[in-house]
Amino acid sequence: SYTFVSEENQKIVGLVYVTIHRKTTENNTSAEIVYFYVDPNCWRKGIGTLLGKAVKDILIKENIPMIFGWVL
Repeated sequence: SYTFVSEENQKIVGLVYVTIHRKTTENNTSAEIVYFYVDPNCWRKGIGTLLGKAVKDILIKENIPMIFGWVL
């Protein structure tokens, strides 16, 4: 699992939590975005983009080809 946090003025303004689902067969590993939040007062500042890039970078590093998330 990975958690990435964005801070502004020593206050958390964004958070993403990703869990890895490892399978025993080759190329059957995936990740799930469990939680992705950006404070509405901080929208349109690129925080979500930076958090998404952090997730993308770790998935590339871990060689994980697929990610999914539930949207409510």
